[in-house]
Amino acid sequence: MTKKEIQDYLGSDYVVKDIVEDKNELFAFYVSREFEESGGNDRYMLVGSGPFYFNKKTQEKRRLGVVEFHDHFIEKKIFKQNSVFDYTEPSLEEVIQKAKKRKHINFDEFEIIMNSLDIDLHHVSISSSDLIHETIESPNDDDITKFRKIFEEVELEFKQESPNKIILKNNPDSIE
Repeated sequence: MTKKEIQDYLGSDYVVKDIVEDKNELFAFYVSREFEESGGNDRYMLVGSGPFYFNKKTQEKRRLGVVEFHDHFIEKKIFKQNSVFDYTEPSLEEVIQKAKKRKHINFDEFEIIMNSLDIDLHHVSISSSDLIHETIESPNDDDITKFRKIFEEVELEFKQESPNKIILKNNPDSIE
């Protein structure tokens, strides 16, 4: 099965990223078109979706759910020997450049920012009640100053409400 055939099966709302196969099975990992076009904005991440599955012997093809994939397929040799699952954490500069391009800081990138700037993860609270604004609080004023500098560099809107609290508008294209 070709990448184009898989893409046709999934439809235009999805983009095939990686294909892993052996002589019996093929798995195609995909993302939403919005995720791809936004530069990886986690607001467009697929939740609960596993890969596309094709059984070469029976010709069965279907989308797997993430739980089904994890419970029945992830331990296969095909995945243990494949670099698709190798992860290298991006540098702070890479996070800043990607966030600047998409005008959004993904949730997992906050941890990279904090680790890179020596901000104690256990003393910082990040919360959101509307999925547009991120409220960041810390008893350490320096932490908030470091966040402010990152937000300025990424060119995101924010409001510093106090020395210990900053509110980031993390989805600038959202309607309030």
